[in-house]
Amino acid sequence: MFDLSLVATLTRNLFTSLLYFFEIKFKHQANRTMIQAISRAKTTQSDLFESVFLQEFIQQVRQQDTSGNYANCDDRLLVRSLLFPSESEKINHGIDPLTDLRVSAFYRAIAIVIERETGYITETFINLTSKKLSSALIFCGGVLVVYQIIRKLELFGFESIDKLTFEGSMLITNALAKASQYLDYSPQEEQNFLHNY
Repeated sequence: MFDLSLVATLTRNLFTSLLYFFEIKFKHQANRTMIQAISRAKTTQSDLFESVFLQEFIQQVRQQDTSGNYANCDDRLLVRSLLFPSESEKINHGIDPLTDLRVSAFYRAIAIVIERETGYITETFINLTSKKLSSALIFCGGVLVVYQIIRKLELFGFESIDKLTFEGSMLITNALAKASQYLDYSPQEEQNFLHNY
């Protein structure tokens, strides 16, 4: 007879080992991508606004802006106003509409770019809570390609347009690498969105 506790322990150990293996593999890939990005020369501000991610971010903000605050706003001013939370947002312990807009536009822009590149439909799930950890998940063709925990929602933001573009492009690059492993999708070339950064 089989000892069920032994089988459960072996299964749990195998599963833990597999998770550890894939975590190391993706961390190595992310580190390599970051080193490539650092070795590139910095681009000018005008080049940043040609980034596929940043253009999609701006479009997402405009689509989700139900109050019309950003309808006639210049792209540069729009992005600068959403970079880092204001003092009133940091003090407010509820979910501020501006924070909601910033987080939602960021992850939905990433999902749209991934969908456009892979040809697979993406689904974005964003869970925002003021008391606990918030999270964002992006599925592409049924595969989880982005999973992030947002620890302090009231502090979610970016120091500069450069940092916003880098973070978005990094998530897109890693998500596309993961999608190419599990989906019938192969990039036409070594797809790295950091070159747009």
